[in-house]
Amino acid sequence: MNDKPTVLLVDDEERVLRSLSLLFRPHFQVLTTTNGYEAERLVRERRVHVIVSDQRMPIMEGIEVLRRVRRASPHTQRLLLTGYADLQAVIDSINDGEVFRYLNKPWQMHEMLHAVRRAADIALSLEATEAAPEVEPAAVTPVGDEPEPAVLVLDEDPETLALLRTVVAPGQALHHRTDLDQAFALLADQEDIGILVCDVRLGGADISAAIQALKRAHPALLTILVSPVRDVEILGRLINRGQIYRFLPKPVRRAMLKMSLEAAARRHRLLRHHPEARAASAPDPAPERDPGLSRRLFGYLERLRQRGGVS
Repeated sequence: MNDKPTVLLVDDEERVLRSLSLLFRPHFQVLTTTNGYEAERLVRERRVHVIVSDQRMPIMEGIEVLRRVRRASPHTQRLLLTGYADLQAVIDSINDGEVFRYLNKPWQMHEMLHAVRRAADIALSLEATEAAPEVEPAAVTPVGDEPEPAVLVLDEDPETLALLRTVVAPGQALHHRTDLDQAFALLADQEDIGILVCDVRLGGADISAAIQALKRAHPALLTILVSPVRDVEILGRLINRGQIYRFLPKPVRRAMLKMSLEAAARRHRLLRHHPEARAASAPDPAPERDPGLSRRLFGYLERLRQRGGVS
């Protein structure tokens, strides 16, 4: 039997499928289709470790393909491939497809191969731990008097905090900080914080690097980005390097914020009860220390790394 992991490629252009197949065949079993419905059928009928889907397709857009695959086979790692700067596709890839990586055409072969290898390694690790449930996070219900994860709000906008106060679950702790040092210090000290709600800008500065570094140190932390940012490049980086869980454009709708918090709480319960699932939330390690972050912030990050796990 061929023990290579299986990759499913979905694109309406045959030439793209041929090119990707040539790249992946030495390392993976490769399945291809031009049809999103066929992709859904394939993941239901056999073990598919990774799916790479184009976004712009006539029968079914890539986001819908990945949404269906997530329901049919939650452990299949999902990558979205697009050839244009489509803000809505990026937002949907976070909120609906929960993609592992967002990739651009034309792709760099080594980057594409690295992303798919990493995704396959995660899928194989989940497969190897037979305890990993093939269920959606919605199916993971609280056990006994299990508390909801505490929420940390890192945002200077008083409207965001006021809205959050109306949607947190009864008894769910809510912390608020407007300074990176204070937020990182709190995370290092409080083990019950499982959800971060933040803007990408703080004090007029872009804090993307800090969000990414925090996710590397604390992979179980679920980040809901609430921001007016419309920069596709920034959001793409935060998907690939910060593994943000949801993106909600400002002004935020109360119903969307409530649903996102509830989904994050369910995901946190999944990570609490099934530690093997945490690998899928971990971004790639940074090649080097980010010079934009202070020594003090790195001290807090190191404490988080040493603690590890989900409280």
